[in-house]
Amino acid sequence: VLNRASKASELKHPSTMFVSRQTLSIAVALVALMTVTATVSVHAEGTCGSDSSAYSSTPGDAAANLIFLVDTSGSMSQEAAGVRDGLNTFINEIKATGVSDLHIHMIANFGNSGFAVCVDPPAGGAPCSTATVATTQNPGGKYWHHDLAVGSWDSFMKFIPAIDTVGTDLKPNARTFIIVVSDDTERFDNYATSDPQQVWDNFKAAMQAHPNYSTYYQDFVMNGVIYARRYNTAGDSSSGQCSGIASVSQPVLIGAADTGGATTDMCDWTNKNDPVEFREKLLDPLVQTVANTVLISCEYSGVPAEFDHATVVWSGDNRSYNDQYADATNCGTSHGYYVVGDKLHLCPATCTEVRGLTSGQVNVNYFCSAAIPSDDGCPNEHTAADTCNPASASTDKKCVTLCVGETGECNGTV
Repeated sequence: VLNRASKASELKHPSTMFVSRQTLSIAVALVALMTVTATVSVHAEGTCGSDSSAYSSTPGDAAANLIFLVDTSGSMSQEAAGVRDGLNTFINEIKATGVSDLHIHMIANFGNSGFAVCVDPPAGGAPCSTATVATTQNPGGKYWHHDLAVGSWDSFMKFIPAIDTVGTDLKPNARTFIIVVSDDTERFDNYATSDPQQVWDNFKAAMQAHPNYSTYYQDFVMNGVIYARRYNTAGDSSSGQCSGIASVSQPVLIGAADTGGATTDMCDWTNKNDPVEFREKLLDPLVQTVANTVLISCEYSGVPAEFDHATVVWSGDNRSYNDQYADATNCGTSHGYYVVGDKLHLCPATCTEVRGLTSGQVNVNYFCSAAIPSDDGCPNEHTAADTCNPASASTDKKCVTLCVGETGECNGTV
């Protein structure tokens, strides 16, 4: 656990409603008047943001619709193999989070080799070595395959008419996750629209205009297994183009950002002949996207740059998880959280626990440290020309003047 007690001592700032913190590096010279010469860094701490995630479903009974749109054009044989090999594991990983009621639709050419896709049992209805389009259907297992050719630029265009094909074999009022798998970009309006933002806007408008939208696609979430960058090192053409890339899929990137979805980058898939790596790097990260959307979230974005610590409280019975760790590994089996970049993650044990509770909410409050300016409106402050003597630094009890070194310069007030 990161020990915050050693960071600073705590004192009340009467002009605020939060606890202030000092970090002092002190060289002390004691004389008759107890004059103190010190090097001082002054910080104030207060709430600087919050986030929450509510949950009222029965644990283990949450539902989601997954619709795969797989580009089965001539450059996609390795990706098709990755989908064929990895989908059952991917499904099991989602169910293990507590999202157990999955309705899954595959939109792609049907087949067990080349650029086509077939999924073995338990998702598919028959072994792919002998399956036909008819026998691969598995309504009892909530898996359907729609034998439709999806070309390089076709994903969005093919899906709109496929809504009728998918029909009502979805969970009503559950969140629907569309997952595009393609090494190319998307177009719309019979290929006439190529501007990425316009492609996404037109696709989204067509979705919203469909009669089935309110029941099955309201607040759908766009996701993609795509190329998110062109070069091995983003923005650096000298690093070489990503292996296997046709185009960066800007419309899917825009759609994922617009709907709270996620994308994984095929440029990170180094061994194109390894379907296990395909699943681990490109499918598995989407598991938590589904879980964090359908279930209570274990990931909270927007951690401020000045972040110091957080309080994490489950509202159901007011239990708290306030210990901070360096990462998930350091969490071990303990409760708490860790921060990576601008995201706060609940430790694995905490994530599992809150997802097993009912009818509650996780509330996260961020606390930040920020330097206090030297002029904060307090009267009777010393100036740079004054001699530092805390015993008579201020006659106003709201202010304590702190000075630096032997120069007598004022550094700030708390």
